[in-house]
Amino acid sequence: MSRQRDLTWGAGVVFNAGRVAANKPCDIAGGRRYLTKDQPDLEETFACVAQVGASGLDRLGDALVAAVSSDINAPGGCNEGFLRDDALLVVTLVTSTLDDTSEGKPYDWFKTVRGAKHGDLSSIVVLFVGPPSQEYCDHPPYPNRLCQMFNQFPQRLVEDCLNEDYSAGFDAATDMSFEACSNFIPQ
Repeated sequence: MSRQRDLTWGAGVVFNAGRVAANKPCDIAGGRRYLTKDQPDLEETFACVAQVGASGLDRLGDALVAAVSSDINAPGGCNEGFLRDDALLVVTLVTSTLDDTSEGKPYDWFKTVRGAKHGDLSSIVVLFVGPPSQEYCDHPPYPNRLCQMFNQFPQRLVEDCLNEDYSAGFDAATDMSFEACSNFIPQ
């Protein structure tokens, strides 16, 4: 079953394999495919699951829509327990390329994520680590489809994927999440 879930769009991958990937199983507590605050060795486990490699289909729009779909978040689904009405949704997109192949349109991806949180944009924080922000996300016409979607969210941060270290972006997203959490009213 684990192998099948590794092939499911939107399900967390617990064994990233390939060039510059972790190439080892990432031990996620409880058999989940996502991390929680109760994860032992959270920093080490995050480093493992985040080391996804340097190849792929660059279909982040499709992966994001799948990750918040009711099918895989329902009881018995790959991501059961991931989406909760009593929690913020923090989305992190990491890529060095454009997404020219995902199905649908950026606004549709946005609507799907917004719908997963019952329309409450204050319960969503998005960090986009991608191509240089000055070139793609800061100024219209936003040639990157991910930026077109990303710019719909009021609580968003962009980090340049060419930076040697993304910790400043993750720190800022954490601060934004704490602020959002202090204003969050569970549905």
